[in-house]
Amino acid sequence: MRALSPRPRRAVDLVARLALAYLAGLAIVAALAPLWPLEDPAAVKLPRALAPPGSAPAAAVLAEPIPRTGLAALRRRLFGDWSIGPCLGTDDLGRCLLSRLVFGARVSLTVAALASLLSLVLGTTLGLLAGWRGGAFDRWTMRVVDVISALPMVFLVIFVVSLLRGVRNARPDMDIDQISVLLFVIALTSWLSVARLVRAEVASLKQRAFIDAAVLSGLSERAIFLRHLLPNLLPIVIVALTLNVPRIFLFEAFLSFLGLGVEAPSVSWGLLARQGYDSLTAVHATWWMVVFPAAAFLLTLLAMNFLGDRWSERLDPRQSSEPVA
Repeated sequence: MRALSPRPRRAVDLVARLALAYLAGLAIVAALAPLWPLEDPAAVKLPRALAPPGSAPAAAVLAEPIPRTGLAALRRRLFGDWSIGPCLGTDDLGRCLLSRLVFGARVSLTVAALASLLSLVLGTTLGLLAGWRGGAFDRWTMRVVDVISALPMVFLVIFVVSLLRGVRNARPDMDIDQISVLLFVIALTSWLSVARLVRAEVASLKQRAFIDAAVLSGLSERAIFLRHLLPNLLPIVIVALTLNVPRIFLFEAFLSFLGLGVEAPSVSWGLLARQGYDSLTAVHATWWMVVFPAAAFLLTLLAMNFLGDRWSERLDPRQSSEPVA
């Protein structure tokens, strides 16, 4: 690929910095959501249902009690009972859309980040062992990957989530957290591409002279993994992570949109997208229920994909001259 001239390259670098700053700011705002002076995202206030932006007061006094623990206690000290009103409007139950956007980002980003990390650990571990040991372990691991890859992942995840939901409904005494179930199911179906990439790279590195020297010097398998293989696998692992996060972020929103992901009273951006879709009728269109969640989701997904592509170009192992010995 032809290199960019200095001016377009500076523009691309600027956009990458803006995308990184946006995602970092969003992550901080979402992580500290209980600290901000926002209303409870699950608080139902029917008298102000479907209030458009600007029609409600700019500030409001909280009517519901705030827990006096953790960030909520610090929020009480900083802001007292004062709260930002629904400046972005309310939904059909009178819940603050701004608060639901912030707390929804907290859930969606957490699921995407943790599911990506879990799939990365599982895929890297199995790919590393398969590529290094070879033989029957390698063959069986890759056959398992081939079989799972042949299955329609979307329908498999929908089936598992629906099955667990049915078990929970049949056994109310069983404490099954829907978000945790969603996180692990997505992680267990997202490690396949990582395992393939890592396995191929390890199989190639195993033939290099510096690995032969490490084996002849008497280094243990664990030491070879930590000192020689993992440093050379780091670019591939980071690239896989940057590509997995937006894909899982979109997948979680898709499942929540179908009603198979996050459930009320929790909120995610997929649930907000479903609410916005349901609000579009031939008689009355609540545009703020569509525009604000869609804009936040689109901007976040674009930033993730642009940053992932940028890091992929910088960390592409094919552009590096020699492995780290």
